[in-house]
Amino acid sequence: MLKFIDTQYEKITWLLIFLGVILFFIAKEYLSIVLFSFLLIKAVKFRDTIRATSFRQLVIQIGLFIPLIVMLVIIILTSASFMKEHHIPVFLRYAYLIVVLFIASSCYGWATNFLMKIWKK
Repeated sequence: MLKFIDTQYEKITWLLIFLGVILFFIAKEYLSIVLFSFLLIKAVKFRDTIRATSFRQLVIQIGLFIPLIVMLVIIILTSASFMKEHHIPVFLRYAYLIVVLFIASSCYGWATNFLMKIWKK
């Protein structure tokens, strides 16, 4: 099974993304299954990298990830209620969400690398 996932990783990933997009508009209650499957496939594909990660790196990544999720929840919930109150079109709400997630992932990557450099000194 692991060899199958290693060889067919890209096809499985694109299938899950396509399925997730369809379920997002049709049946959101099943979206968590697709998201969990996507994370599971990524974890299996990059199992060697995960295994080679040091304990320090894991602590830094988890220590930054939890506050990041808390901040994103607060930002997205408050801005979503603001946009709904002011009748912002739906496509602009999705565009805003994509921009916020991109900025958050970029900041997370930068902060992780920055803290790794500091911790090594």
